[in-house]
Amino acid sequence: MTKNLSIIGNVNVAEIAISIVAAGYWAAFWAMNGLDKFLNRSDIGPFNWYGKDRVDQFTTYFLRLEISPDSINSVLCFAGVWELFVAIPLLVAIVAMVWRPGSTTARSTLYWSYFLSGITLIGFSVFDVVAGDRAELREHGLYFALLMACCLWARFSLSPKENLPLSSTAGN
Repeated sequence: MTKNLSIIGNVNVAEIAISIVAAGYWAAFWAMNGLDKFLNRSDIGPFNWYGKDRVDQFTTYFLRLEISPDSINSVLCFAGVWELFVAIPLLVAIVAMVWRPGSTTARSTLYWSYFLSGITLIGFSVFDVVAGDRAELREHGLYFALLMACCLWARFSLSPKENLPLSSTAGN
């Protein structure tokens, strides 16, 4: 009886690979959004980082909310640091899924990463409602729906499965 290489520790390798890609997307998403707060409109060597001008966007929000625009850079700096922070456990989860596929550490790190991502998107959505930016609210809502789909995928694909076949010739 030959061991099926597509099963590692009662978890399907293809399912782990999809979870790694999803976590990689979210890690890149948060890292790039966080870096955008600091590198916006900067020459970083091989190219210019154009990004989105959040200062103009937040100036509109703050004036609409009758808040002094003097604190915009501090708010954007906090948001950038937070987004970079959210990317870190996702990277840790990816490493854990590669080194110890199917482990409790990999699953719990990924779940906590998705939890932090969800809380962040909920916070951004609340601000979108308060600031009256329905386009940003739709965008954050779409990201949240995608995040929940990734979370459900991880929940059902990374959980240990009972009675998985141990060989590709099982039943023959």
